[in-house]
Amino acid sequence: MHVGADDFHRGVDIDGGATVGVENVVAVLDGTFYDYRTSASGGNTVILKHEFASPISYNGKTLTHFYTWY
Repeated sequence: MHVGADDFHRGVDIDGGATVGVENVVAVLDGTFYDYRTSASGGNTVILKHEFASPISYNGKTLTHFYTWY
């Protein structure tokens, strides 16, 4: 991308502060750690897996879980 060009921001920047572990990040729902990824364009990403209390049907498929990316 050239200087002065705009780009859509694809995430939320969460500052870890000077001391790692001091800042808390609150997830949308209780979940378990699924994965951690880094990329030059997306920075650091933590992925959480969330289970539905009971399976739901959507568009002809049964869903038991979903993921959120932070």
